[in-house]
Amino acid sequence: VSYLGFDRERQQPLERALFERPRGQERTVHRLKETLVGGQVRFVNEEQERPIGEFSAYYVSPGRGPQGIAQLSYTVTNTEPDNPTLDPLVEYIQGRFLPDERSIMVALPEGAPRKPKVSEIDNPLPLVHILIPFEFRVERPGEYERWYSYTWENFDGGLDGIVIDLPALSVRPTHGEYFPLNIQIKDPLWMERNLLDFTFSLKAGEPKRLWLDTRDRLLPNGYSFYLTIAGAGPDFGADALEGTRIHLVFKERRRARAEHEKDRFTQVIDNVGNFLEWGSNKKRLKLYDRYSRDITDLLRVNPDHVRGRYYWSYLNTEQPWPAFEQRQAPTDVPLWAFRQIELLKLYRQFINWWIDERQIENGEFGGGLSDDGDLTNLWPGAALMGIDPEKITQSVRIEMDAFYDNGMFTNGLNTILTDALHTYEEGIQVLPQTMLLEYGDPKVVERIMATAQALEGITGIDQFGHRHIRSMYFNGTQISEDPVWARAYTDRSYLILQPGLVLVEYNGHPALKKLLLELADGLLAHRKQDQEGNYYLPAEISFPSGEGRGRTLGSAAHLFWAAWRWTGDEKYLLPITDQIKPEDFAVLRSLNANLIDLLDKRETWGQTISTLVDSGAKNYLWEKYIRESRAFKFYKHVAWQVTGKESFLEEYYADQIQDTSQRMEMFTEDHWWVDRVGFPSGELQRSRLGGVALLRGRIYPGHVISWKFKEPARAESVAILVPQATPTAANIVAFNLENEPVTATLTAWDLDPGTWEVTVGVDNDGDDTADSLSRKETIRLQRTEQLELVLEPKVSTIVQLNLKSRASALWGRPDLGIGREDVKVEGSQVTVTIHSLGSVDAPRTSVALRDPSGQIVATAPVPALKAPLDLLPKSATVTLAAPGGTNLSGYNIRVDPENEIEEITTRNNIVSLP
Repeated sequence: VSYLGFDRERQQPLERALFERPRGQERTVHRLKETLVGGQVRFVNEEQERPIGEFSAYYVSPGRGPQGIAQLSYTVTNTEPDNPTLDPLVEYIQGRFLPDERSIMVALPEGAPRKPKVSEIDNPLPLVHILIPFEFRVERPGEYERWYSYTWENFDGGLDGIVIDLPALSVRPTHGEYFPLNIQIKDPLWMERNLLDFTFSLKAGEPKRLWLDTRDRLLPNGYSFYLTIAGAGPDFGADALEGTRIHLVFKERRRARAEHEKDRFTQVIDNVGNFLEWGSNKKRLKLYDRYSRDITDLLRVNPDHVRGRYYWSYLNTEQPWPAFEQRQAPTDVPLWAFRQIELLKLYRQFINWWIDERQIENGEFGGGLSDDGDLTNLWPGAALMGIDPEKITQSVRIEMDAFYDNGMFTNGLNTILTDALHTYEEGIQVLPQTMLLEYGDPKVVERIMATAQALEGITGIDQFGHRHIRSMYFNGTQISEDPVWARAYTDRSYLILQPGLVLVEYNGHPALKKLLLELADGLLAHRKQDQEGNYYLPAEISFPSGEGRGRTLGSAAHLFWAAWRWTGDEKYLLPITDQIKPEDFAVLRSLNANLIDLLDKRETWGQTISTLVDSGAKNYLWEKYIRESRAFKFYKHVAWQVTGKESFLEEYYADQIQDTSQRMEMFTEDHWWVDRVGFPSGELQRSRLGGVALLRGRIYPGHVISWKFKEPARAESVAILVPQATPTAANIVAFNLENEPVTATLTAWDLDPGTWEVTVGVDNDGDDTADSLSRKETIRLQRTEQLELVLEPKVSTIVQLNLKSRASALWGRPDLGIGREDVKVEGSQVTVTIHSLGSVDAPRTSVALRDPSGQIVATAPVPALKAPLDLLPKSATVTLAAPGGTNLSGYNIRVDPENEIEEITTRNNIVSLP
């Protein structure tokens, strides 16, 4: 968007872009270079690239403008802007424009009071600001009384457009017979926004009537009107425009309202999108002031604008959102099950919109890959609950590849030199997402190994012998040890440990486990007690001095929880339990696992939470800080676990259904920035998975099981609850909402490997206990192994899993893996690369080519492979010869086809050929 300006030195026309320019400071001129590219004219900003802020298209033709229901008419004259309603415009012009750009004229109705100009501008540029007073019945203290009335105050109609009668301009033509002009009509609410920006040429010396059909506006009270006219030559100015007539043309209010509402609401959406990151909430800040004016004007015109009310309540949380009517459950479906599925449908809608509408072929969603990765923290939990697992896996896979394809990783860390949070957000946060979705895939594991290897370099031993993260400013090739940066934050710096936590959880890598435990011990050494007897950890620890400041736990809680899970040492629970107060259990929500059962706290913490929730919580602090917080949904979930009262589920599901329904368009079609949108999936994951697999900032997984459903069934076919879950026992309730049986596949995750007793029954009376058994057997089960269940329609199936005897620990096993990119087919030859991925050496085995029926048609030996204890890839490549002329479509490659090796997982042992 530009206007025709004037170069005071060359006395020649030029285009000057109207981007952000310092108020009252030196003018910034962006010269545009015209180039010819492929037969098209392209304008290149030589100084910097900027996003396109606006497109305008106008239909220009001869004709007459409408008369409207009424007109307000004015004459432009070079008089003093002596009207209090013009003061904000004058102040804006004086602050925004340099002295030679401040020519001001006033458009006055017939007989209106006026005051001669006090002074003129020396050598003005050809830009004139024309101000139209809102009214004349206000005066400054001590001035004469004004009785004149001419206003659009409370006008029963909307502005349709503006007629401008230009006189015969006494200017020299600059383009043959023609003289270019630009007219900008400003939005009365916001002077930096145009209702119309039109550049054109007219014959010099020829009067012209222009009908400028602006977007319709129901003009607000209290705001004067403002427009600018700029010319292409030095002899254009106030004198040339003297006597210009301006007519504001109004149409019926009902006809003008549609465009007004649409534009104002669009502006509200854009305003909020612009300050989401900063959370601006003060009218002294221009970003918020603009939003406040626009939404106030929207609700002035339509107080019942529903989505406008959403946006108002979003930033004014003390005011209720518009009423919401919950859908009614069918009589043959329990309310908890119906509402869980209603929420799950919204989750699918949210994720599918972002994949279908925003993700492009190279994996990006449009927020810059770093922020795209923040968004997709919501993807794995959905897939593990059964929502479009293949589609979601593909979405994350191509996104992860984009980080590498764009060179965003160097030596396992971020390529750019950046701060503690953004080192993590340069793709490291997506590595664990891929691991949850493609568990044990060699490409995924070896990428994680590279990042885990880099953790050694960014940590160090301080002067007290404690291991800490050395800096909060580094990349894959350098680390800043300047005192300003040589420190770590417990709420952000420890996020980068997530790949390390995931790798140890996978194969128990001894050196990495040792490093992470040393970091936990180093932090634990800084645990202190304040004067009130409360223990805390510092929020910031300098390196190598060990000086601590502030207090918080943040993402370090996940490191301590992992350390306890790996060692069983109670000392690692202390920083977590330090956070628990008589009525504050928020730290439990910040961790992904089912701590109530894992720490055997149902009778203590669980009962306290249940009592607080069930009693109505009369305590002031609880009411103020908990009841209105997101943590309250988690507390209701715990209350259900402890009491079995499904009303707790029904209540918080209803709250989340309302919240996500009313915000769905905000989080999708309104195109907010990708890391500012979200979905409340935490309690859904706890309900269906027995814990949270992943949420943003929650870096250590806690889910016990996951699900897939055989078509035509989907995730929404079955409502699932996991009331109790530990590594040795799990209780599952699954209600099939369909009218036909559903085949569901349960996958084990945080269940100890071994022999398990599986009991399956049907709940006939709705008390979540089996009244009749349909299946009882003993099976082998461990992480990523599966159990198929047939769920009868319109009843709850109760599944009880109990560990009978343990098998060998996963960390003491080798793991062999192949991925899609490890198999190459050339004619009848198949080349396969096999990777060693465990922390134990892999023995000799074989790899087989199998036909669609499972018959082995070719084999090749695989040599023994060392474990990648140095965190460097270990692999072997072998070749199989298929029978001549064989069409390999539908065949697959299987490592260790006879299951001779007890591995961490067999999920990564098979690759199907296209």
